[in-house]
Formats: sequence, C-alpha cells, structure tokens
Amino acid sequence: MPRKPGEIRKDEILAAARELIFWEGFGNFTVRTVAARVGISEAAIYRHFFSKEELMLGMLDSLFIPWRKAIEELVAEKLALAEKLQKLVVLHLHHLIDKQLNPVLFFSEAIRPENERLLQVMKNNLSFLKECVRKIVASAQGSKIMMTDNDVEAATVCVVGVLQASVIRWTLQRNEVALLEDTTAQMLFLARLLENKRKTK
Repeated sequence: MPRKPGEIRKDEILAAARELIFWEGFGNFTVRTVAARVGISEAAIYRHFFSKEELMLGMLDSLFIPWRKAIEELVAEKLALAEKLQKLVVLHLHHLIDKQLNPVLFFSEAIRPENERLLQVMKNNLSFLKECVRKIVASAQGSKIMMTDNDVEAATVCVVGVLQASVIRWTLQRNEVALLEDTTAQMLFLARLLENKRKTK
C-alpha cells in the first residue's frame, strides 16, 4: 500500500531531528533548525507535531518501538544463555548505531526539569531493557542446577552494565571501531562465568 505524502514528510522531519541531535546535540535542536534541514517552514512542522517536545517524543517512539519489538522476539527464542546474550549485544548496538540513537545524549537532556516526559520515556525503556535481560537470565534456570533469585538479579545488573558501558564508549569515541567485537567478547565472558557458576553449585 503506497504511503501518503503526509507520512513521508513526517518521516523526513523525524530523520532530520534525529541526525541533528546525533551530530550536534541538543544545543541546536529547534523547530526552526529542523524545518530548515527538511526545507519546509516551521508551520509545516507544527502540522505534524504540536510542539518541540512532541517532535522529540515522536522521534523516540520511532526509534524505540522497533528496538523493543526486536528484543521481545529475542527473549522468546529458544537459545543457550551465551548465544542469546551475544545476539542481544549485536541487536542493541546495531540498532543504536544504524538509527543514530544515543541514549547518553537523551538522558543528559532529560534531567532538565522541563523535560519530565522525556525522562519518563527514557526510564521506561531502560526498565524494559532490564526486564528483558532478567527474563533471558532467568530462562537459564531451566537446567537441573538452578541459580538463586539473587544470582538472577545480580547477573541482570552485570549484563545491562556491559551494554551501558559500550554506549558510553561509543559516545566518547564517536565511532564504532571494534565496539561490537569487544562488547560481544565481554558478554561472552560474562555468560561463561554465569554458566560455570551454575555448574559448580
């Protein structure tokens, strides 16, 4: 089914906003700047988004909804812990890099008092990631040698920490050279530690 011109224009606006924030941060993020990047008037932006905040939240929806769907599908897959965690690294980092979504930038903006809704969206997505990781780790309890609930929670924190550290590294380096390889190796090491711990109990 062909897409309507309004939908195409909305996607252009979201793409321009995403690239602007990714490369220049929030300092130059205004409706006027986004409109200039798209080649339209500010009024045309407001036909799609009622405010700058709505534009920002719409952009996050366009980025996080497919990310959530992909992670939910991964959680449902029947895979060994190490393989599932490795796939999580690839999925997470590829999405952030390919879509130019840097959570560090958004969290730094979200702490401003006027951006309470943005902060809530970021918190909700972080909570979603933690819960999905918890489900992945807990699914490893299916063997005869079970991890305790404390092990699951501690392992969840460690896995999320590896993912968050990779995003911070990406933010500081501004490139993904060896990032995926290094983070995958770290996650595999962690998965092996968890599996060995289960076997020795």
